[in-house]
Amino acid sequence: MEPCAGNNNCANREHVLCEHRFVRPAVVRYCNNRKEFFKLSDLGIVLHFLDQLTQTSLPSQLISDFKVLILTKDRKFVEAAQSEWGSARHNRPGIIMDFNPGSIVEHSSGIEFRVIEVKCKAYGSDAKTDRKCAIDLVNKLLS
Repeated sequence: MEPCAGNNNCANREHVLCEHRFVRPAVVRYCNNRKEFFKLSDLGIVLHFLDQLTQTSLPSQLISDFKVLILTKDRKFVEAAQSEWGSARHNRPGIIMDFNPGSIVEHSSGIEFRVIEVKCKAYGSDAKTDRKCAIDLVNKLLS
């Protein structure tokens, strides 16, 4: 995502592809090309965000409308995470996860990760087109 132009000045500037382009308030964490994510597996990414979310106290009014979306080009993200979770070295006490097509649910926190496969025609060839396509996809899901 592009950085906001300060003081929400970008909210009315549609050519700036920041989190103000979403139809609902959003917080975006972009993982591509960031050092802390290079060595993480698919399950590692889920666990990373699960740890961050469970260490943050969310207001009760947010929890009912709270959505965690993982956008990926990886067609087998959920399957890979489930396979890795099944190995004894990755099971963590107190965490119970269900893996379903398109989602991963952690029961003690109630957090559901919706995994969205991005299948845009131009995805991967142009960064600005990628962001626009991802924003359009998320907006369609949220509206």
